Amino acid sequence: NSIKAIAYQYTSATDMDVPRVNIYMTEVDTNYIGVADTVALDSMTLVFSGRHIFTNDEEWSTIVLDSPFNYSGTRNLMVAIERDTTVNTAGNFVYTAGSSNEYRCVYSYTNTSGTKSATRTVNRSNIRFSICTSTPVCERPDSVVVSNIQPLQVDVAWVGNGTTYDVAYGLTGF
Repeated sequence: NSIKAIAYQYTSATDMDVPRVNIYMTEVDTNYIGVADTVALDSMTLVFSGRHIFTNDEEWSTIVLDSPFNYSGTRNLMVAIERDTTVNTAGNFVYTAGSSNEYRCVYSYTNTSGTKSATRTVNRSNIRFSICTSTPVCERPDSVVVSNIQPLQVDVAWVGNGTTYDVAYGLTGF
């Protein structure tokens, strides 16, 4: 399964321009966040880096990923957002959140003196993923004709509606 995009529910009355944002993804085994549960960004996959403008004309603001994330679907997905906090924005990166009985989100930051802090919360961002789960259909060709058989080459022709084909061959019984 390939995650192609992530969307955040954005319900602010004004647009928000985030000039520099990085989005990372990884799979984890935990389903809640404990005090010691942290994942270093350099061990996660950077899937988006750039500018994004959250507009108030749509409830969901979609970010198409620079690099799709291959998600197994068998473990939990962790998403990390890193933004440049030196840029004055209209407020928090994520506005609309749901709540849970367990810690599901961590907000971390480094203050001006270089001290790193993190806060767990039961609130979590409302997000959606665009996931490609379909396997391309391999259309079988019709009227296969083999001709001009040589020791190291052969001509093969067929009729079909596909735009590309993968040709596999082997010994008798392959």
